[in-house]
Amino acid sequence: MTEIVTSDGKLYLATVIGLFPRRLPGYATGQRHDAELVVTSLQMAATTRGGAVTGFSSSG
Repeated sequence: MTEIVTSDGKLYLATVIGLFPRRLPGYATGQRHDAELVVTSLQMAATTRGGAVTGFSSSG
Protein backbone atom coordinates (compact mmCIF):
# COMPACT_ATOMS: atom_id res chain seq x y z
CA MET A 1 0.00 0.00 0.00
CA THR A 2 1.40 3.36 -1.03
CA GLU A 3 0.09 6.77 -0.06
CA ILE A 4 0.35 9.43 -2.76
CA VAL A 5 -0.29 13.05 -1.82
CA THR A 6 -1.96 15.03 -4.60
CA SER A 7 -3.41 18.53 -4.81
CA ASP A 8 -6.88 16.95 -4.36
CA GLY A 9 -5.88 15.00 -1.24
CA LYS A 10 -4.45 11.56 -0.55
CA LEU A 11 -4.64 8.69 -3.02
CA TYR A 12 -3.84 5.11 -2.02
CA LEU A 13 -2.30 2.53 -4.33
CA ALA A 14 -2.41 -1.22 -3.60
CA THR A 15 -0.24 -3.44 -5.81
CA VAL A 16 0.35 -7.14 -6.36
CA ILE A 17 3.84 -7.97 -7.63
CA GLY A 18 4.85 -11.42 -8.92
CA LEU A 19 7.91 -12.80 -7.13
CA PHE A 20 9.66 -14.47 -10.04
CA PRO A 21 8.69 -12.42 -13.10
CA ARG A 22 8.66 -9.17 -11.05
CA ARG A 23 5.63 -8.01 -12.99
CA LEU A 24 2.64 -6.06 -11.73
CA PRO A 25 -0.45 -8.14 -12.60
CA GLY A 26 -2.79 -6.25 -10.26
CA TYR A 27 -3.28 -2.82 -8.80
CA ALA A 28 -6.05 -0.61 -7.46
CA THR A 29 -6.31 3.02 -6.43
CA GLY A 30 -8.75 4.68 -4.08
CA GLN A 31 -9.39 7.44 -1.61
CA ARG A 32 -9.52 5.06 1.37
CA HIS A 33 -6.83 2.80 2.86
CA ASP A 34 -8.98 -0.29 3.38
CA ALA A 35 -9.35 -4.01 2.71
CA GLU A 36 -11.59 -3.43 -0.30
CA LEU A 37 -8.69 -1.78 -2.11
CA VAL A 38 -6.46 -4.80 -1.45
CA VAL A 39 -9.16 -7.28 -2.55
CA THR A 40 -9.68 -5.31 -5.77
CA SER A 41 -5.97 -5.49 -6.58
CA LEU A 42 -5.93 -9.26 -5.86
CA GLN A 43 -8.94 -9.79 -8.13
CA MET A 44 -7.26 -7.85 -10.93
CA ALA A 45 -4.09 -9.91 -10.54
CA ALA A 46 -6.06 -13.18 -10.65
CA THR A 47 -7.98 -12.06 -13.74
CA THR A 48 -4.74 -11.03 -15.45
CA ARG A 49 -3.25 -14.46 -14.69
CA GLY A 50 -6.39 -16.24 -15.95
CA GLY A 51 -7.70 -17.39 -12.57
CA ALA A 52 -10.17 -16.34 -9.90
CA VAL A 53 -9.83 -15.24 -6.30
CA THR A 54 -12.08 -17.10 -3.89
CA GLY A 55 -12.33 -16.83 -0.15
CA PHE A 56 -11.47 -13.13 0.00
CA SER A 57 -13.98 -10.56 1.09
CA SER A 58 -13.65 -6.95 2.07
CA SER A 59 -16.51 -7.27 4.58
CA GLY A 60 -16.09 -8.17 8.23
